[in-house]
Amino acid sequence: FFLLRWDSKIVDKDIKYNSYYCTNSVKKCLFCIYFCKYIKTKPLHHSQKLIQENPDGSCEFQINVVINYELFSMFLSYGAGVKVISPPEIVDWMRQETSKMRGMYDD
Repeated sequence: FFLLRWDSKIVDKDIKYNSYYCTNSVKKCLFCIYFCKYIKTKPLHHSQKLIQENPDGSCEFQINVVINYELFSMFLSYGAGVKVISPPEIVDWMRQETSKMRGMYDD
């Protein structure tokens, strides 16, 4: 059993906030993921390219995508199993968003 709290004030604010990062142009996005074998067989995007395999079992991939809320949601769905490397605006957004999430569980 769990309780999910939906706070519309937070969601409304975040949607406006996220629009700052959204673009209509395609950007190169690099990320490191710890579900390497899975992501190799189930690409996150058709432009996905393997950049390198790391000794810890993770892999670095590149995708060329439009930065939008769906991209942020996709990365967040992998939890601590993904780390965005670039571009800086996505790294910044992920840092801020995960900090807000952590704060929700502090009390």
